[in-house]
Amino acid sequence: MQISQCEFNDAVYWDKTTMQLIPVDAGTTKSEHWSFMTSICTTTDTTLELITNPTTTASFYLEKTFNYGDFFTLGFLTIFLLAGITKIIWETFVKK
Repeated sequence: MQISQCEFNDAVYWDKTTMQLIPVDAGTTKSEHWSFMTSICTTTDTTLELITNPTTTASFYLEKTFNYGDFFTLGFLTIFLLAGITKIIWETFVKK
């Protein structure tokens, strides 16, 4: 993944007394624990696809590659699924 540039905006911190997110004001914020509300990243990587929810406008990047970990995980899940189906069929029809 090659992210060429990211821009982070809207720094906020959690205020325990008011129970809400407060914008970070440079020089006056007492909290050491803060984060950014939004980030905008541009990339030249073609294996990433931006997925956006049309109702909430939330978005995330989906990597369009298949690696060895994915292969082994799906392989083991397939084996266990087939073994479970075989066991159910064996106990229902053949054992009677």
